[in-house]
Amino acid sequence: MQMDTGLLDTDIYLGINAAPSNRLLIRNIVTCSPIRIHDYVEIATTDDANFPLWEVYLGPVPAVSNYTYIYATHTRSDVVGYQIT
Repeated sequence: MQMDTGLLDTDIYLGINAAPSNRLLIRNIVTCSPIRIHDYVEIATTDDANFPLWEVYLGPVPAVSNYTYIYATHTRSDVVGYQIT
């Protein structure tokens, strides 16, 4: 999937007031590639066996952990919609 903003005038879209000769046109194109996430998830044990943590390994977070993020499965039963650590 590819998303393209097209050309965006910094005056119109970003509110940067400048003379027309000093304005910029910016464009951002992002390409997403789906991956099979289950190949990169490990189930971590917790004190509450009913709600394990999913540790997702898509690259380490330097000086924090080897995993990319943790999904706490207990959020499915909480009033909080989701929690990403």
